[in-house]
Amino acid sequence: MTLSTATLPPALLEKSEITEKQLKEVHDTIANLSNDSDVRKDVRKTLETMGKRVVAMEADFARVHASVEIFDGLGVVLDRNGQVIRFAPGWKSLYDEYTYIMEKSQQAAIVVDAKIQDLLDVYLPLVESNVSAGKKELRLNEYIAGLEEFVKTGTANANRFTRFRENVIAFQKNLHDITPSNIANVKEQLKGFDEDFQNLEEGFRVLEKVLVELLYNDAIKLKEGLVNVNKPVPSTGNADDDEEQAIFNRLRMKSLKTFYITLQDALNTYALSVAPA
Repeated sequence: MTLSTATLPPALLEKSEITEKQLKEVHDTIANLSNDSDVRKDVRKTLETMGKRVVAMEADFARVHASVEIFDGLGVVLDRNGQVIRFAPGWKSLYDEYTYIMEKSQQAAIVVDAKIQDLLDVYLPLVESNVSAGKKELRLNEYIAGLEEFVKTGTANANRFTRFRENVIAFQKNLHDITPSNIANVKEQLKGFDEDFQNLEEGFRVLEKVLVELLYNDAIKLKEGLVNVNKPVPSTGNADDDEEQAIFNRLRMKSLKTFYITLQDALNTYALSVAPA
């Protein structure tokens, strides 16, 4: 791919060999982090779909819970001692786990949303200022640490969500395995359960995609971009070269700005989408 130098400052255009190398670094740093408005539209569309799914899933959870309580009342599943096995408490525990995961992911999104806003309001102007490189590096390290914590928490939440989804599938399987299916009204109950579980499973897939692919993976990319910007570059002893490197770093930081805003949009929309009704 031919790399355009049209957007480079004049100081970088003076040395073509270094310019091409540095321009490639910029392209590598912001790979897949497009400024295209369609990308942001796609992000919003995905999150809007997820928001609708979250609302629908609340209704699905409630419907399953009501059906399970009715099912328990039939008293058709007994243990070895002839006591009725009740499924409603287990379903309630699953719903509590779902609520916990969503609350934690919302809290994490709000925190990193604020951090990115601070990055836009405070750090980007700092890059343009005459503050010493050491102070800039110290401040940026704070942001990187914050993103690392978000990624760590987010990955744990995503893994927990995967386990939760597997537990819901196991709940459905257990319901089928130990329920006598030769009773007409029981067959109808199980059919209704399967439809609700299918709706929930589709919702889980959308949520998992947002949690893993859109929020946490993008946060990792942002963190890696910041780390690249923050790599210490030893002075060459040549004032012109040092100034060129400073200009390049400012360019690279600005190149990431669109991604900050896109991720921030996603975090903000996500936090609103999963907020309790």
